[in-house]
Amino acid sequence: YAGVAVAHGRVYLLDYDQTLGQDLLRCFSLDDGQALWQLGYPVKVKRNHGYSRTVPMVAGKTVISMGPKCHVLAADALSGDFLWGLDLVSAEGTVVPPWYAGQCPLVVEDRLFLAPAGQHLLVALNPRTGEQLWATANTPGWQMTHSSLLPVTIGGVAQVVYCGSGGVAGVAR
Repeated sequence: YAGVAVAHGRVYLLDYDQTLGQDLLRCFSLDDGQALWQLGYPVKVKRNHGYSRTVPMVAGKTVISMGPKCHVLAADALSGDFLWGLDLVSAEGTVVPPWYAGQCPLVVEDRLFLAPAGQHLLVALNPRTGEQLWATANTPGWQMTHSSLLPVTIGGVAQVVYCGSGGVAGVAR
């Protein structure tokens, strides 16, 4: 159910290895399909209409993925070196959606946008370091849905829009 991202002559895919019990961010050569690197973390995921269902985001030399149980992983897109990771369940109090996370990471203008819908409804992070740049409180108490964020400009205001469990929110970026 997951899609791929293509950049730098490479194909990036978030996969799940049942034998290892790991989400794996994998990188292949676009020319010949040769595996170039993979980076994983342990997580127990049972088949639930597939496993992974998100598309990694490539922003410059950084690739970012979100796993089925809301783990965010950032790696160097060329070497596969680990940059940072974030478990939205433990860090934000995110509730994993019933059919797992379907939200794809979004990078616009050197900011990574996520909608953990836990303590914070939306957050902006530095894509290379994971440092939080800003966060919007989740005052309505919404939960994460399968929706991804969408960059839009409405009335001259650049923002990210999210369809959460209680409605639609737009936050200036």
